[in-house]
Amino acid sequence: MKIKKILKMKKRLSIKRKLKIERKLKIRLKRAASTRLNKRLIAILWFLVKFNLLAVPLYALMLMNVSVPALQSFVAAAVHNGLGMLGYDSSLNGYFVTFSSGLSIVNVEMNFDCTGWKSMYALLALCLATPALWKQRLRFLVVGLPAVFIINILRIVTTIAAVMSFGIGYLGIVHSILWQEGLIIAVVAVWYLWLRRINSIL
Repeated sequence: MKIKKILKMKKRLSIKRKLKIERKLKIRLKRAASTRLNKRLIAILWFLVKFNLLAVPLYALMLMNVSVPALQSFVAAAVHNGLGMLGYDSSLNGYFVTFSSGLSIVNVEMNFDCTGWKSMYALLALCLATPALWKQRLRFLVVGLPAVFIINILRIVTTIAAVMSFGIGYLGIVHSILWQEGLIIAVVAVWYLWLRRINSIL
């Protein structure tokens, strides 16, 4: 009888110990989860602060009305060649692209905004604000910035092609509605893919 009582006592003690261990583990897991959450929230907050600070030069450049004729001419030439590849006739004069739409002759100036510098700067700001190693940032920018530049050229080419095919009335739909939002989505998508690749805390 004594042996049975001792065995029962041992079982009760072992059950109590297991319950204590389980409780301790649950508490530790909760603390670890809250710590990870706090770290992520701090990282997101710091990311937003840095991104907004990096936006200041963007607005400064916009107010200064900067112009880079060499870059604008390069974009105009790329657009002209792109239209030619798609079978559309256009003429090039400096950073002006001229084409016909129905009975109208349209002369489009590739101003500084047409170079896609805002989108590329936004990608640069997103990259610099993201917690990552400098090597990772440089590798991303080497690929990401040219990708956004090419997407911007495609934006202009497809917009002009749509106007040449369907008329000047489609300019607002393609340029302002589809591509204005589409370019923002493209920039965020390029950045997001990199974010997932480096397993950022964000």
